[in-house]
Amino acid sequence: SIQFNSIQIYSYRKYYLSLIFSLSLFNKKNMNITVLQFHSKAKKLPKTHVLPEDACRRLSNFSEDSVEYEGHVYPSVEHAYQAQKYMCSNHPEYACKFYDGTVVSSIDARKMGSKSGMKAVETTLDIAKWTEVNEQVMEALISSKMERSEYIRQILTLSAELYRDWE
Repeated sequence: SIQFNSIQIYSYRKYYLSLIFSLSLFNKKNMNITVLQFHSKAKKLPKTHVLPEDACRRLSNFSEDSVEYEGHVYPSVEHAYQAQKYMCSNHPEYACKFYDGTVVSSIDARKMGSKSGMKAVETTLDIAKWTEVNEQVMEALISSKMERSEYIRQILTLSAELYRDWE
C-alpha cells in the first residue's frame, strides 16, 4: 500500500512553486522513501503514457479541484493560496472574494493576489507575516486537495508505482 506522509514545498523563482511529494512505499521487505516531483507548467502527457493525459494539469494549483481551508471551500488551491495573502494584509475582508464566486478563474485569483492586484485595491501585504505562514498554508491546501479528490490520489499512487518500478 502507499501512504502519503508529507509534502515538502520548495520555492522556485519569484512566483512558481514546485511541489515535491514525499511518499512512503511499503513492500513486504522494507519501507522505501520515494520522492516524486511535478511542475505545473508541464504540457499534456502523450496519450501513450501510462498516466492520464491530464495528470500534470490536474496536479497544478490552477486545476479546478476544490480545497477546504479554515472552514471555507475554494474552487482551487490557487484561490485559497491568494486569499490567505489577503488574510496577511491590511484588508483581510477581501479574502472572501476568493470563495464567494467573485474571483472566478484561477488566473484571476493569481492576478488579484499579485503585487499589482493588491495595489489596485489599496492593499498592503505584511510580508513578514506572509513569509512566516505561506509554506504551511500551501502544505495544508495540497493536503486538502489530495484528501478531497480520489482522482488526484489515483494519479499520485500510479506515479509512485511507476517510479518504484523504474528503480
